[in-house]
Amino acid sequence: MPPGGEPVKIGHHSENRHSRALDRAHTTARAARDADTLAAETTRRAAAAARSTEHRYNPAVIHRRLERQSAELRSIDRQLTTYEQTHHNDTDNPARTRHIEQLRLNKAELESDIEYWTAVRAEQDAQDGPKLYSRTDLRPGYYICCHNSWYRVRRRLSRVS
Repeated sequence: MPPGGEPVKIGHHSENRHSRALDRAHTTARAARDADTLAAETTRRAAAAARSTEHRYNPAVIHRRLERQSAELRSIDRQLTTYEQTHHNDTDNPARTRHIEQLRLNKAELESDIEYWTAVRAEQDAQDGPKLYSRTDLRPGYYICCHNSWYRVRRRLSRVS
Protein backbone atom coordinates (compact mmCIF):
# COMPACT_ATOMS: atom_id res chain seq x y z
CA MET A 1 0.00 0.00 0.00
CA PRO A 2 1.26 3.47 -0.76
CA PRO A 3 1.64 5.96 2.14
CA GLY A 4 -1.74 7.49 2.95
CA GLY A 5 -3.75 4.50 1.76
CA GLU A 6 -5.21 3.42 -1.53
CA PRO A 7 -5.67 6.24 -4.02
CA VAL A 8 -9.05 6.90 -5.61
CA LYS A 9 -9.18 5.10 -8.94
CA ILE A 10 -10.63 7.53 -11.41
CA GLY A 11 -13.23 5.90 -13.64
CA HIS A 12 -13.43 2.76 -11.52
CA HIS A 13 -16.84 1.56 -10.27
CA SER A 14 -15.65 2.20 -6.65
CA GLU A 15 -14.69 5.87 -7.26
CA ASN A 16 -17.90 7.44 -5.78
CA ARG A 17 -17.96 5.14 -2.74
CA HIS A 18 -14.25 5.73 -2.08
CA SER A 19 -14.66 9.54 -2.39
CA ARG A 20 -17.61 9.49 0.05
CA ALA A 21 -15.59 7.39 2.51
CA LEU A 22 -12.71 9.90 2.35
CA ASP A 23 -15.12 12.81 2.85
CA ARG A 24 -16.64 11.06 5.90
CA ALA A 25 -13.16 10.45 7.31
CA HIS A 26 -12.19 14.11 6.82
CA THR A 27 -15.47 15.32 8.36
CA THR A 28 -15.04 13.01 11.36
CA ALA A 29 -11.41 14.07 11.86
CA ARG A 30 -12.40 17.76 11.65
CA ALA A 31 -15.22 17.24 14.19
CA ALA A 32 -12.81 15.42 16.53
CA ARG A 33 -10.28 18.26 16.24
CA ASP A 34 -13.00 20.88 16.91
CA ALA A 35 -14.28 18.90 19.92
CA ASP A 36 -10.74 18.65 21.30
CA THR A 37 -10.24 22.40 20.87
CA LEU A 38 -13.57 23.09 22.59
CA ALA A 39 -12.67 20.75 25.48
CA ALA A 40 -9.29 22.47 25.94
CA GLU A 41 -10.94 25.92 25.92
CA THR A 42 -13.60 24.78 28.40
CA THR A 43 -10.92 23.36 30.70
CA ARG A 44 -8.96 26.62 30.49
CA ARG A 45 -12.07 28.68 31.32
CA ALA A 46 -12.98 26.42 34.25
CA ALA A 47 -9.46 26.80 35.68
CA ALA A 48 -9.66 30.59 35.27
CA ALA A 49 -13.04 30.65 37.03
CA ALA A 50 -11.65 28.57 39.90
CA ARG A 51 -8.66 30.92 40.27
CA SER A 52 -10.96 33.94 40.19
CA THR A 53 -13.24 32.48 42.86
CA GLU A 54 -10.27 31.51 45.02
CA HIS A 55 -8.96 35.06 44.76
CA ARG A 56 -12.37 36.61 45.57
CA TYR A 57 -12.57 34.61 48.80
CA ASN A 58 -8.99 35.32 49.91
CA PRO A 59 -9.17 36.83 53.44
CA ALA A 60 -6.90 39.76 52.54
CA VAL A 61 -8.99 40.55 49.46
CA ILE A 62 -12.19 40.39 51.52
CA HIS A 63 -10.63 42.69 54.13
CA ARG A 64 -9.64 45.28 51.49
CA ARG A 65 -13.07 44.99 49.85
CA LEU A 66 -14.81 45.62 53.18
CA GLU A 67 -12.59 48.65 53.87
CA ARG A 68 -13.28 50.09 50.41
CA GLN A 69 -17.03 49.47 50.65
CA SER A 70 -17.18 50.96 54.13
CA ALA A 71 -15.42 54.08 52.86
CA GLU A 72 -17.90 54.32 49.96
CA LEU A 73 -20.79 53.91 52.38
CA ARG A 74 -19.47 56.72 54.58
CA SER A 75 -19.11 58.93 51.50
CA ILE A 76 -22.70 58.26 50.45
CA ASP A 77 -23.91 58.97 53.99
CA ARG A 78 -22.06 62.32 53.95
CA GLN A 79 -23.58 63.23 50.58
CA LEU A 80 -27.09 62.31 51.70
CA THR A 81 -26.66 64.25 54.94
CA THR A 82 -25.49 67.29 52.97
CA TYR A 83 -28.49 67.08 50.63
CA GLU A 84 -30.91 66.70 53.54
CA GLN A 85 -29.42 69.68 55.39
CA THR A 86 -29.16 72.05 52.43
CA HIS A 87 -31.90 71.03 49.99
CA HIS A 88 -34.56 69.35 52.12
CA ASN A 89 -37.39 71.40 50.53
CA ASP A 90 -35.96 71.37 47.00
CA THR A 91 -38.30 68.89 45.27
CA ASP A 92 -38.67 70.82 41.99
CA ASN A 93 -35.21 69.76 40.73
CA PRO A 94 -35.70 66.35 39.05
CA ALA A 95 -31.97 65.79 38.49
CA ARG A 96 -31.20 66.22 42.18
CA THR A 97 -34.13 64.00 43.14
CA ARG A 98 -32.86 61.25 40.77
CA HIS A 99 -29.35 61.64 42.18
CA ILE A 100 -30.60 61.29 45.77
CA GLU A 101 -32.61 58.20 44.82
CA GLN A 102 -29.55 56.71 43.12
CA LEU A 103 -27.47 57.41 46.23
CA ARG A 104 -30.07 55.63 48.37
CA LEU A 105 -30.04 52.62 46.02
CA ASN A 106 -26.24 52.53 46.09
CA LYS A 107 -26.30 52.73 49.87
CA ALA A 108 -28.73 49.80 50.15
CA GLU A 109 -26.60 47.71 47.76
CA LEU A 110 -23.39 48.53 49.66
CA GLU A 111 -24.99 47.65 52.99
CA SER A 112 -26.09 44.30 51.56
CA ASP A 113 -22.61 43.61 50.17
CA ILE A 114 -20.91 44.57 53.44
CA GLU A 115 -23.27 42.29 55.36
CA TYR A 116 -22.54 39.37 53.01
CA TRP A 117 -18.74 39.74 53.02
CA THR A 118 -18.66 40.27 56.80
CA ALA A 119 -20.55 36.98 57.19
CA VAL A 120 -18.14 35.23 54.80
CA ARG A 121 -15.15 36.54 56.75
CA ALA A 122 -16.72 35.52 60.08
CA GLU A 123 -17.34 32.03 58.70
CA GLN A 124 -13.70 31.79 57.59
CA ASP A 125 -12.57 32.75 61.08
CA ALA A 126 -14.98 30.26 62.70
CA GLN A 127 -13.70 27.40 60.53
CA ASP A 128 -10.09 28.11 61.45
CA GLY A 129 -9.49 29.03 57.83
CA PRO A 130 -6.68 31.28 56.69
CA LYS A 131 -5.94 33.94 59.28
CA LEU A 132 -5.52 37.58 58.40
CA TYR A 133 -2.58 38.77 60.48
CA SER A 134 -2.00 42.33 61.61
CA ARG A 135 0.74 44.15 63.51
CA THR A 136 -0.78 43.15 66.83
CA ASP A 137 -0.35 39.45 66.03
CA LEU A 138 3.39 39.64 65.40
CA ARG A 139 5.99 39.45 68.15
CA PRO A 140 9.78 39.50 68.07
CA GLY A 141 11.13 36.08 67.12
CA TYR A 142 8.18 35.15 64.86
CA TYR A 143 8.79 34.38 61.21
CA ILE A 144 6.74 35.87 58.40
CA CYS A 145 6.64 35.07 54.70
CA CYS A 146 6.63 38.11 52.47
CA HIS A 147 6.96 37.81 48.68
CA ASN A 148 8.07 34.15 48.96
CA SER A 149 10.89 34.95 51.42
CA TRP A 150 10.89 34.24 55.14
CA TYR A 151 11.87 37.00 57.55
CA ARG A 152 12.30 37.00 61.33
CA VAL A 153 10.47 39.71 63.26
CA ARG A 154 13.13 41.66 65.16
CA ARG A 155 11.06 44.22 67.00
CA ARG A 156 7.48 45.15 67.57
CA LEU A 157 6.38 47.95 65.27
CA SER A 158 4.67 50.93 66.83
CA ARG A 159 1.49 52.26 65.32
CA VAL A 160 2.23 54.55 62.40
CA SER A 161 0.38 57.87 62.62
